[in-house]
Amino acid sequence: MAKVKNADIKESLMSQLAASGKDTPYYRDLAEAYMELRKTREAFRSDIAKRGIYVKETDKWGTEWTKVNPSVAAHQTAVYKMAQLIKAMGLSEPIADEDEEL
Repeated sequence: MAKVKNADIKESLMSQLAASGKDTPYYRDLAEAYMELRKTREAFRSDIAKRGIYVKETDKWGTEWTKVNPSVAAHQTAVYKMAQLIKAMGLSEPIADEDEEL
């Protein structure tokens, strides 16, 4: 599966805002916030891919234990916030092209 480019996502968001009559500074700012969250989500994904779901921690006394990688919860939070921004922009459903079937 090909990776979707940030520029393509932003273009899609802006096109949908324009098509729905919401191309205003407020909604453009929400779209920018969405894009920032998307970059943050990708950083969490990268950390999880690199370090795994579980990570080892060591305290100041040298005791080591395994815990859930904090990026897992942060990733989930970012995804939830991204979904909330899409709802706030009124873009919960994709806008199909005229010749595109749903």
